[in-house]
Amino acid sequence: MSENKEFSFSEKYKLLLSLEGRKPEIINMHSVFIILSMANLINLSCQKELGKYDMQENRLVILLKLYKEKKSLQVSDFSKLLDISSATATSLCKRLERDGLITKVRSESDNRQVYTTLTKEGISFVESIAFSHRDWIVNLLDGVNKDELSQFFTLAKKISVELNSNIENISKKE
Repeated sequence: MSENKEFSFSEKYKLLLSLEGRKPEIINMHSVFIILSMANLINLSCQKELGKYDMQENRLVILLKLYKEKKSLQVSDFSKLLDISSATATSLCKRLERDGLITKVRSESDNRQVYTTLTKEGISFVESIAFSHRDWIVNLLDGVNKDELSQFFTLAKKISVELNSNIENISKKE
């Protein structure tokens, strides 16, 4: 985003900002909405980029995990890794299997356990897009200099700590 453009909030954030009544610290709300808007913009861009490969982020993460581990993993490992339900992990793996990128095998000792392994096509796929996708992510912030990124990183860490603390405190009150 260039410096001379005003930051634009989505309509849902504008509605929250326009509520009458008790006026909170508006800078806090603006800051939260900026963070949410940036995350949404990055997510949408990432979906579009991965769509070029007929891929989706969670499926790519499964492929990368299998590639990194270089061994069979259970479908339940992916639900933990991605913080998703077992049914969702199973659905993601079915799609990857249908696309010929992984194979699934049931355990002989426990029929409930399903193990997944990358196919040769899956290995080739990961090797062909992993680095280009990583480079694409790196290039998202090309217009921001290293000092600005360093300042942003420091501030983002501080905000993250505060968020975690405040969320814990709010949860304790409920």
